[in-house]
Amino acid sequence: MARFLDTIDGKFHDDGTRFKLNIPFRYVTDIDPKSFGYDDAGLELDPETGLHRLIVVPAGFVTDFASTPKSLWSVAPPIGRHSKGALIHDWLYTKHLEGRPWADRVFLEAMELNGTPYFIKKVYPPMVRVAGRAAWDGTNGPLNDADWNNGHCI
Repeated sequence: MARFLDTIDGKFHDDGTRFKLNIPFRYVTDIDPKSFGYDDAGLELDPETGLHRLIVVPAGFVTDFASTPKSLWSVAPPIGRHSKGALIHDWLYTKHLEGRPWADRVFLEAMELNGTPYFIKKVYPPMVRVAGRAAWDGTNGPLNDADWNNGHCI
């Protein structure tokens, strides 16, 4: 069963767009990477099921949650009920775990699990497919301590 094992604990940068985790954030997904043609070597074992479905975002990871342009924040905000899913998604994109289609499906699963409003669940997946390519390809990230200090943001 998909579930969040932790609450998000961290701090926002003074600019309000970047967030750094103080402690690891763990999520168990029901989405099998093998059904997407990937192995599961990058995932840890879920302590409950023994399947490689545990995603661990480490302390110190820097995220901007949903990477939406400021001009769209009124309809697609970067922070909301989808924030936990966005955090997981940013980590999966940073580490290239199991492939982009799988990472995008895990994002949708996490949004559904966390009660994200219908409109956001419909808007974000196509936005991620288009705008997420630069982040996946490495031309736009990942965020790290240097980004935390110098103002770079995905």
